[in-house]
Amino acid sequence: MLTDSMVEVLAAYRKERKSIDSFTGNGLNIFKEQPTIQKQADEQLLRSVLELLEEENLTQSALALIISALHRVGTESKGEVLSTFATNALA
Repeated sequence: MLTDSMVEVLAAYRKERKSIDSFTGNGLNIFKEQPTIQKQADEQLLRSVLELLEEENLTQSALALIISALHRVGTESKGEVLSTFATNALA
């Protein structure tokens, strides 16, 4: 049986799938709470991506496509993790 906290996490996930603002807000809160070593790894990844993007002539439409794709990939990945977690909890 799913606990109340699991139900809350799943409800937040459903909202994140529909709202980039919700997804990024929750992600930034997670970032604030994670250990320094994980923050440094996330920041290094961000610097690498930004360096690649700075060399491109990005248009608003290209940025919108990138943001949309990142949101989709992020929510799909999170959904897989939550599905595995829920399956294991119910076993």
